[in-house]
Amino acid sequence: MAETAIEDYWIKYRDGCTKFFFAKMKQRKMAKYMHSIYDTNRNQMTGFDQVAYAMNDYDKHLLVKQVVVRSNIDLQINQAVMLTMEQ
Repeated sequence: MAETAIEDYWIKYRDGCTKFFFAKMKQRKMAKYMHSIYDTNRNQMTGFDQVAYAMNDYDKHLLVKQVVVRSNIDLQINQAVMLTMEQ
């Protein structure tokens, strides 16, 4: 019971080191965000909404317009001579 009270107190009234830690983590998280990007027409998109739209549009383009080329198996490969253990 005492440990819970101490944890509640610590969570409610954070010390200076904890505030610094969370501020540093927030700073690192914000540094990883993409703030601007160029779209397919080389127009710069800025802001989280526009960057998300440009990235989503690019991903859709990659997924939808794939060309799959299929060919028959070369029968000569299947009919190759196999070596025995003695050879």
